[in-house]
Amino acid sequence: MRRTKKQHFVPQSALRRFSQDGETLFVFDKIRNEVRIANIRDIAQQRYFYDIPEEAVPIELEDKFDRQIIERRLGVLESDFNSIVNRVICNAVERGWTRRLLNLVLLRRGRIISRSDKQELCFFVTLQYLRTREFRLTIQDGLEQFEVAIRKMIPADQINKLLAGFRGSTDANIRMHHLSMMFDDEFVNWLTNIMYHHILVIGKNDTGHKLYTSDNPLVRQPHKVHPFLGNAGIGSPGIELAMPLSSEITLIFMERTHFASWAKWDRKLVSLKPGHVEYYNSLQVKGCDRQVYCASEDFDVAREFCRRWPERCAEERRRVTVE
Repeated sequence: MRRTKKQHFVPQSALRRFSQDGETLFVFDKIRNEVRIANIRDIAQQRYFYDIPEEAVPIELEDKFDRQIIERRLGVLESDFNSIVNRVICNAVERGWTRRLLNLVLLRRGRIISRSDKQELCFFVTLQYLRTREFRLTIQDGLEQFEVAIRKMIPADQINKLLAGFRGSTDANIRMHHLSMMFDDEFVNWLTNIMYHHILVIGKNDTGHKLYTSDNPLVRQPHKVHPFLGNAGIGSPGIELAMPLSSEITLIFMERTHFASWAKWDRKLVSLKPGHVEYYNSLQVKGCDRQVYCASEDFDVAREFCRRWPERCAEERRRVTVE
């Protein structure tokens, strides 16, 4: 079976929804502070990114085991993801009298998606959250800092006993840890359920600026300060999450207790103002691994973000803090 070299951590079909010609996007590289045009096939990808490491395959299975089983599984899921996303975009864009009459007959009261659609969206948004290079780098950073912290705190003669079973932060171990989390059904279902219980608002952009997407499109913004906790987890009190579906439509998830006043807008459409678009675009710059994508060469927000917060746009930066 032929092995796929380029493996995309953002589906090409998702990126095409932001492209004017279906083939290319403008790319802002926040590390180099450069803009270029690139083919969608060549962005948000890494060679053999989802391949099972050779070291993890038993010798007796080397000739039989499909090391790209995860890449192929993702390909199957992406067609289902496209179906639900296209339905959401269609409902958001087609707001004529026929659509309003249908919503009235079905007693949707302004809701443009059903509960089952929201459940499906939450599953695919969770999977997108887990599948990126940024998530893998966060795992790596966490494991490395954990090991450093332990070695500082524990007497040298007790280290080996304490770290027994800890496989270390080698490339193969980090990859296996990442891939196992992506397809741990219990873990994925737990995260999906957290997402589902958030308020979900569908934002529609009718401004003169396009929404950005990036190599890590599900972005997070904590709104509740805690003296010890970062509160940036997807289930944290006060968390807001956003994932754009196209240049005009974005999903906005809000933690229910902090954003209680927004509960009446769950599964409904809201109009984004220019300030909202700037805000969500800045979150894409903040949350991406390296690249931000746009249908037009409109990266003033990205440049300003990197000017004000250069530490967020540095190649070597901490994603996890251990104190």
